[in-house]
Amino acid sequence: MPRTASTIDGTPDYATLSVTMIDDSGDQRTVSNRIAVDADAADIEAYVAALAAATNASIFRVEVGQAYVGAESPSDALSDMKSASVYDNVVALWSDVTAGRTDNTFVPAPKIALFTGDTDNPSITALSALNAAFAAIVFGTPALKSLRYTERREINTRIKV
Repeated sequence: MPRTASTIDGTPDYATLSVTMIDDSGDQRTVSNRIAVDADAADIEAYVAALAAATNASIFRVEVGQAYVGAESPSDALSDMKSASVYDNVVALWSDVTAGRTDNTFVPAPKIALFTGDTDNPSITALSALNAAFAAIVFGTPALKSLRYTERREINTRIKV
């Protein structure tokens, strides 16, 4: 269980501002910046308004978040993983039919214990604590629909839940 990130205690190290926009061809891009934790909402709005005045793209989402940060330490990472790459993931697909939206959760560089036997199939049982924790914080009431092990959707097919 490597972790150097500070505890989620209401005192973040910094805040993040992410602005998502779409151009006239339909391409989307999100630009993100670190901002002061105590940045005033009016100051954030002034920045977004100035960005809107400077771009041809349409800004359709603005997110302000909190970051809890620790040391970047590769030596803290475990070697008990299905793959050594953080680009290999167990992906859980969640669907909220009522709201008409889906969410994905990711487990990068998953541990071997998250799989069923000697297969590439994720284990619903091994992921139950993570799935329950996500269900408690996610917006809406999505249901878990599938699990898959993948590197950018290329390693394995999904397992319906």
